[in-house]
Amino acid sequence: MWTIRRYLTMLMGEIPRLTNDENGYGPRGHGFLTHVDIPDEVEAA
Repeated sequence: MWTIRRYLTMLMGEIPRLTNDENGYGPRGHGFLTHVDIPDEVEAA
């Protein structure tokens, strides 16, 4: 079982990867991932 810190770190690390830009899935995710709307509050956190 992971520690809470490890779990939250892993979970929060997914947010940048889900963005549709050059740092996220961008064009490479086309056909594999659907668009994900990330609320401004989440990005700011």
